[in-house]
Amino acid sequence: GDAVLHVAYLHKQAGRLSDSYRVIEDATAKSPRFAGFYLFRASLLDEEKKTGEAVKTLEKAVGLFPEDEKTRYYLGSLYDKQGNVEQSLVQMEAILQLNPDNVDALNYIGYTWTVQGVRLNDAEKLLKRALALKPDNAYIVDSWGWHLFVRGRHREALVQLENAARLKPTEPTILEHLADAYLKNGMREKAARKYSEAVKLAEDDTTRGKLQRKLNVLNQEIAQRTGARKAERMPAASSAELPVSGDLPEAP
Repeated sequence: GDAVLHVAYLHKQAGRLSDSYRVIEDATAKSPRFAGFYLFRASLLDEEKKTGEAVKTLEKAVGLFPEDEKTRYYLGSLYDKQGNVEQSLVQMEAILQLNPDNVDALNYIGYTWTVQGVRLNDAEKLLKRALALKPDNAYIVDSWGWHLFVRGRHREALVQLENAARLKPTEPTILEHLADAYLKNGMREKAARKYSEAVKLAEDDTTRGKLQRKLNVLNQEIAQRTGARKAERMPAASSAELPVSGDLPEAP
């Protein structure tokens, strides 16, 4: 099975996708009980943006291999990509039934509940467990920081989100969370810098547009505040500097 996957991978790297599909499909027909073939086929479809077909492939695989955590996690992630978060949560919760220490599932559920604003106490427990298992994972640190932010613990959140950004400085979502935290803590210039970095790193137009709008609003606010401070520092005109009636131009 591993040899077949390697051959399929080499075809893919060489740009021969049809050959890669052929190798996997032939191997699956001969050995339908090898989970890796389904995962690889789903990854090919996913990269070609054929998410629906990838989902069908993994749904079949989950039926064949219900205890395979990787298959369930990949299926859950594709459900999420389709916007079907509830179905994704079903898969992640099934993973935790199989393995309570599956860090990726712990993080996904804890973060999703946090974003939804539901079951926050349960989300906190899951994220703490994930953090204990992988304290230097940037995505888990970010999830924990965002959970603190949502719970109104903004100073604590800032510490965690800065740490997440140090661990993964090229992840747009982490940078956006950090910028939001800077803004909430009154650090507007720092927030603007992080929004700007996130805009440059965004991988799709929708995300880039959302970040750019946040940046534009913040830059306008900074400009207005800067202008107001300059106006406050300007000295008031003395009476000697004010024009008298004779200095005014005559009306036409």
